[in-house]
Parts: sequence; C-alpha cells; structure tokens
Amino acid sequence: VSAKTGAGLEALSEALEDLETTGFGECFWFTSAGEYRWVLRRHEADRVRLAVLWCGSVAVGFQHVIWHEMPLAELSANLHAELARMAVATASQADG
Repeated sequence: VSAKTGAGLEALSEALEDLETTGFGECFWFTSAGEYRWVLRRHEADRVRLAVLWCGSVAVGFQHVIWHEMPLAELSANLHAELARMAVATASQADG
C-alpha cells in the first residue's frame, strides 16, 4: 500500500468519523491522473447520501462517479470493516 493510499484511507476514516458525529464528512486525495472527492451527508436521521466525484481536468471539472443513498448504519459498518481490513493489509505489507 503506497503512502498516497495510506493518506487516502486516513482521510476517508476521518470523513466517516465526521459524518457520524456532525452529519457531514468530506475527503479528497490526488492521484497522478486527477483528484477524487468523497462527500458524505446525513439525510434524515438514519440515512446518508454519498457522492464520489472525480476531476481529471480543470477544464472539465468534477464529475459524479457514484451517487448513492443508503442507511447510515449500513454505510458506517461497511466502511469501518473495509478500513480495518485495509489497516491489516497495510501492516502485513510493512512487516513483509
């Protein structure tokens, strides 16, 4: 896992924590080809709207990659599980 990937995972983890505490989370990270931006917003008490945006060029601007609405508990559980899985993978790559 690269340093950029680690920074992206940390930013996503912080955005998820912000969503759970304030109702809004956002993170972004750069790749060599452009920029990803995740926007998480609580909608009603128990639902969340997720928008994943991609910008490969200033001339084109951000484009939606994913727009989805789902139960907050489901998104939270899935992201926490995936972030934990990636943390284990990162640790085992660092050891090996």
